[in-house]
Parts: sequence; C-alpha cells; structure tokens
Amino acid sequence: MFATNIQTLNRARAACLACAVGLVGCNQSGYKLAPVRGTVTIDGKLIKSGKVMFSPVAHGDNLNPGKPAFGMLRLDGSYVLTTYADNDGAVVGKHWVTVINSEDNMPRGVPEFARVTAPEQRTVLGGMDNQIDIELTREDVLKYRLDDN
Repeated sequence: MFATNIQTLNRARAACLACAVGLVGCNQSGYKLAPVRGTVTIDGKLIKSGKVMFSPVAHGDNLNPGKPAFGMLRLDGSYVLTTYADNDGAVVGKHWVTVINSEDNMPRGVPEFARVTAPEQRTVLGGMDNQIDIELTREDVLKYRLDDN
C-alpha cells in the first residue's frame, strides 16, 4: 500500500510539472505585440465603463492569428490593452474590435447594449505605441450590437 501511495504521488507530481511547463509555454507566443491605448466614444460621448477586446484577424493559411487583447475602460474613457502581461499590448496586425458594456448607465442618448463590434477593422502596427480611438455612432450601436439574451 505504501508503494502504491508513492506511485500515485509521483504521478501527481509529473502531472503538475507537465501543467507548469505548459503554462510557461503559453506566455511565449510566436506573435509580435505592440502597445495599444485609446478611448471609446459613441456620438462623441466617452464610454467610462466596460471593456474593449481586440481580436486578431486570420489571414492566408494561418488560421490561428493569436490571442485577443483586452482593456478595461477607465473613468476618463481610456483603455490600455493587455494580451499576456499587464499593458503589453496586442498582436501586430488587423483586429476586429468589440466594446463590452458592464453597466446600464450609458451616457444620455447612447442606446443600451451588451456588446457592440466596430464596423471596421483596426490595425496594430509593430515597433511603435499605437493610439487607437474607437469612435462609434448611435447607428453603429443599433446595427452592430449583440445582446447576451
């Protein structure tokens, strides 16, 4: 029985080691990142809560364009993107941008939404700080919103 417990413990250690090696490898992407910051407005009104998600667009034979980046919207309407580590940016290339609403208190005149995708892709350029302001209209929200119902 003692030998069986040692074998089980050794298997558990091996499994933990394999997971740890796998997790370390997750942070070592083959994708170039560049810093991204900006603001989100709808009809010129700053959106001060929620999140922004930049989803890389697949191109050519590469069906895995990389991990999406997220940024929390701050009280001044700004965001800074994170992919693997705080504020490390987004994968270089084209992205679809989604604004995710976390509250129901939008500025006056802005329709409620759970998520809205910007109608045009945005490009993150390598080797520089990217300032990407997302400027949406009421019509964009009504046309491109996705409700979580």
